[in-house]
Amino acid sequence: MKTTSLEGILKAVEGRVSPPKLKQLRRYFVAALGTPAFNLPVDDPMILRRLLIEQMRTEDVSPGTIQALVQF
Repeated sequence: MKTTSLEGILKAVEGRVSPPKLKQLRRYFVAALGTPAFNLPVDDPMILRRLLIEQMRTEDVSPGTIQALVQF
């Protein structure tokens, strides 16, 4: 089974999604991971989701925005 990196996932959606939302999502991932470690393999997307949500909560992001970005 081929493992995909977060960078691979984000690059795959470029041009198909809102650029400002994608930029915002990248920023939250950098903050959540503590580094722009986008080339690390994504073994469990639920871990990334949890880290992303925790980061947004620490930045007092509204629940609606959190839900929208997680779905995005």
